[in-house]
Order: sequence, then structure tokens, then C-alpha cells
Amino acid sequence: MGPLELNKLEESATGRAIDAVLKGQAVLDTFVDFTSGLVRNVFGTIVDSTMEQLEAYTELVASVSGSLEAYEQRTFPNLEGNTGDVIKYIANFIRPTFGDAGWTTFSRAGAVYTPDTIKIDATKLADFKAHYAGVVVPVKFAGELSPIERTIYDNQVLTANNEMPAERLYAFTLAKFRKELKASYDKLLTILKLGMQKLVITEGRIATKITFHVSASESDAQQSSSATTDYTVQASNIGGSLSGSVLKRALGFQLGGARTKQSTTLKVNVVNEQKTAVTTLDAEIMGEVELKFRSDYFPSFDPAAPAGP
Repeated sequence: MGPLELNKLEESATGRAIDAVLKGQAVLDTFVDFTSGLVRNVFGTIVDSTMEQLEAYTELVASVSGSLEAYEQRTFPNLEGNTGDVIKYIANFIRPTFGDAGWTTFSRAGAVYTPDTIKIDATKLADFKAHYAGVVVPVKFAGELSPIERTIYDNQVLTANNEMPAERLYAFTLAKFRKELKASYDKLLTILKLGMQKLVITEGRIATKITFHVSASESDAQQSSSATTDYTVQASNIGGSLSGSVLKRALGFQLGGARTKQSTTLKVNVVNEQKTAVTTLDAEIMGEVELKFRSDYFPSFDPAAPAGP
């Protein structure tokens, strides 16, 4: 048998590695989709972020435009009234949080409150007063000519039994709402006057990369072996001769024969050929985004300032 034939290029490890890269179209398509998606998402995020900042600024301007009363009306359009936000707040938060166990409901019909007097749990009295700290309400006691502004900590605002008229609790709660609304309004107004902060993208970089890792290996092996077998073939030849008269032929005859042997040697050569080839292709796709930004401000805005011509 002749020498082992060399592999052709396309059948070699290098050839298979090249072929694997050339046939990696699916990986290349994935890379293109990945890059396109990354670019779209980055720009989409920047645009969305810019729009969110503009919308927040617009909502802020709209919310504080006009007077404090207009801001209150936009924020709590149903603040007062028999089924207003204050009644709901007392019934759903103040009563279950600070109320005595005997205080089970709270409502109002016109100027009539149910119950007409509320009682605070003695163990929760300090927290109840802290909840209304800083709230000032005109309160008139018996014998006084006119109401006097008082806080929840003043004497007689709560009796010794931790009770007060339901109407007074309503007045303190309404004043608390309006106090916090004014604080919120003033804060937003200050932000607009100073200029609301925003972020501006100044520079950006988007990069993607694909890396192929190709590994190909092959091995060729040829093993030969020979086997020799000796075997012998024996052949016998039987022959005879007749001579003389018919009698001799009838009564006697002579046989003669020869035996021969032939020896043969058989040689067998066995060749085992083995080929192994392994090719692997790994692809790694990476994306990188770098954004640089700076702080900036929306134009200063004063809702109280007169509009230009």
C-alpha cells in the first residue's frame, strides 16, 4: 500500500476552520441585529429621558401657574364637603390610627358630625399631637369674645379626657391639609424661579465587537500488520499396470501408485487507517455604551410675573 495521501486544504483542519468562519452567517446576522438594537435602544433612551424632563417641567409650570387657591383646587378638587377628602382622611386614617376603641365611625351631614365628640387613645396622645404640630386654628372657648389662634398643644384644645369636638378636629385637619399644600406650592415655585435642573448629553460612544474563536484539529494514523500461514496439501496418485495373458489379467494384476505432498506459505498484510477531525467555532459579541453629560437648567420661570407683550 502506498503512502498516506495528504489532505486537501478544504479537508484539513485549517480549511475546516476557514469554512466554519465563512459559514457563520447566522452569527454575523445576530451581530448585526445586536448592534442595530443597541444603537436604537440607546438613542431611544436618550430621547425618552429628554421627553420625561420636558414633561416634568411642563407639569411643574402648569401646576403652580396661578394662585395658591388654584393649586389647591387642582391638587384636591374635593377637599371640603360632607364626602370630601378631609372627612375621608379623618375616617380612614385619624380614627383607626389614634382613636379610642369607643370611636368607631366618623361622618358629617351639613354641620352635624357623627360622633359630635371624638376621643383619642391615651397611649397614642403624644403621636396624635405630633401629627398636628405646627398647625394653627382659630379656636373660641366659652367666655371669649372672638376666636384665638391655637395649636393642638394649647390648654383646653383637648380636654382632660383627651376629647375634643368633632368640628374642631375637622378644622385642625383642614388646616393641616392647607398648610402642607402651601409648603408644596412654595417649594415648586422656588424650583421654577431658580431654574429646574436637567441633564444634557454632551458626548457619546457606542461600540460593538464580535470575536471568533476557531479551534480545529485532525489526526491521521496508519497501522499495518502481517500474518504468515503455512499449510500443506497432500495429493495421492493411484496407478496400475496389467500385463500377460487374459488369465493374468483375470487372476492377477499389479497395482502401483505414488503419493505427493505440496507445501504452501500464505502471507496476509493488514492495514488499519484511522482519521479524526474536530472543529469548533465560538463567537463572542460585546457591546459598550459611554455617555457623557452635564447639568443644565430650564429657564427661570415666575408664575406671578406679568406676561410679556
